[in-house]
Amino acid sequence: MNLLYLVNMNENNIKGLFTANHEKLMAIKRILKDDDILNLYSVQFYDVGLSRFFKKLAHKKVFVNNGSQFERDGIIYRKEYLKVDISTRMIEKKDDDYEKYRPFIEKHEKEIIECDAVVAQWGYPHGRLAYHINKKYGKPYFVQYYGSDIHTNPYRNENVRKKILDVLNNAANNFFVSDDLRNSAKKLGWNKENSSLTKNGVNFEKFFEINEEEKRELKKKLNIGDKKVIGYIGSLTEVKRSDKLVDIYSRVDEKNKCKYIFVGDGDMRELVENEAKEKGIDAYFTGNVDFTEVNKYFNIMDIMVLPSRREGFGSVIVEANSLGVLSIGSASGGIPEVIGNPDYIVSEGENFEQRYADTVLKYIEQGWDREKLIQRVKDEYDWVNIAKKDMDIIRRIVNNEKK
Repeated sequence: MNLLYLVNMNENNIKGLFTANHEKLMAIKRILKDDDILNLYSVQFYDVGLSRFFKKLAHKKVFVNNGSQFERDGIIYRKEYLKVDISTRMIEKKDDDYEKYRPFIEKHEKEIIECDAVVAQWGYPHGRLAYHINKKYGKPYFVQYYGSDIHTNPYRNENVRKKILDVLNNAANNFFVSDDLRNSAKKLGWNKENSSLTKNGVNFEKFFEINEEEKRELKKKLNIGDKKVIGYIGSLTEVKRSDKLVDIYSRVDEKNKCKYIFVGDGDMRELVENEAKEKGIDAYFTGNVDFTEVNKYFNIMDIMVLPSRREGFGSVIVEANSLGVLSIGSASGGIPEVIGNPDYIVSEGENFEQRYADTVLKYIEQGWDREKLIQRVKDEYDWVNIAKKDMDIIRRIVNNEKK
């Protein structure tokens, strides 16, 4: 089978989405047959002309062309850039936005004609590119949705909502990382049966128990002592409910003095740091770090929290559980499905922060079955098993269309 993969990956922004895409692609490459072909492109955008000028004036992030490819774990990601200027922004508002994607389609026409299917690892705009390839060349396409491409971005822009509906309705199959995310897609107006559930997994070669000496050294460096360690790993943003983290932690701290580790960065970092100082909690902020450092921090955590307002899946849950770290999450999005135990979920509603703190305190006191957490991850979240299920669906649909 000849597959054209379109991904949304920037080597300078290695976070949850990047990791999920990359780990699944590594698993897929391991199970491909000898005669299978995988053409892989990271489709990115760069600002030019007046669009770039006005973004600079407004102190907004300007996207630039930063090279033709990058490599990670032996996988070469060839990069293709689509420009963003005043004219493409106008095209984006039209129902027919083919011109926005035409440069990529024309440049890679030979690969498109030769491929059996297109797989987009993000709903919009990558799914939209796959949609136009389908319209022009009749190639079946498959789209993987991770979260904000369904539950957030379409609600911010009516044009995006219309176009993501086209993508959903015309796909050979839509892969959702949780049933909750699939239900969110239905709320947009999609009502077809062209979908299946997939998962994000964990790479056991990257998340593993470090030796006791390393743990002691890291705890010594962070001046943890005998305190319990409560961790948060992810973007410090509104979507993740980062603005409530210190409130939750301070309530925990009233009854049990803990060490609080924040792994990640985001537009709320300064706010959260200032609140931590004001409340006087023992907090440590790492900023963005690579997976080797994340693994070390997991190893010294007792409990990880994920109080997100919106969450498609929550890969950090299974990464934490793979090391026996208890994950306590909100009832948002796919979090309950991933955690798999209602005892570790805090429902939305009145006194959310206090109830969240009480749940953390409960398990600090009574503990949990670490080995049970680890075994569940091994049974359900192995990347190769997940990739096999996805590829079986793709092969079956493509082969049926060929008949």
